[in-house]
Amino acid sequence: MDDAREAVTKYGFPTCKLMPGGISVPIVNNCLIYVWRIPSAPNAVRNFASSPTRQGGFEAQLPQGMLFEPTFPDSAIDDPADEPHELVRVVKEVSDGVMPVVLVMVDSSPRLLQSISWAVATLDEEGKVDLKGEETIWEAELVDVQVETAEVESFDSGVPAVPVVEVQEQGRPHSDA
Repeated sequence: MDDAREAVTKYGFPTCKLMPGGISVPIVNNCLIYVWRIPSAPNAVRNFASSPTRQGGFEAQLPQGMLFEPTFPDSAIDDPADEPHELVRVVKEVSDGVMPVVLVMVDSSPRLLQSISWAVATLDEEGKVDLKGEETIWEAELVDVQVETAEVESFDSGVPAVPVVEVQEQGRPHSDA
């Protein structure tokens, strides 16, 4: 989360401090961007808003307009409203004066990054998280690993071939008695 915040603020995007924990979360195109490594617990996404700090993200007010809106370099899309993207449509639907929370979910283990997906997160009446417009933005490629083995003849009937075994002479020290 800290690396994502630093990368985004480097281009001039603002942050929002979520209380009571004081976590700074970046704001891009009037959306709160929360990068989160998904725990392996069942219903982890539904229980995302289990802390008061995370719940505060769903109540964060839209920031005041900036004189110059920041953009990423070499961005092909200057205005997100011009983007014919499902996620942009969903963001517009759920925004009601508060910033939508875009949850970036990183699925990984200590040894392997497996996938990155994102969606607009909303809270239901029970305080559980629902995802709208979820899509995978990166996924690990499957690598076909074949282990080299020595050529082995298999058999399904009969007697296997007997390996060739030769007796080797071994020098024994003789004692002078």
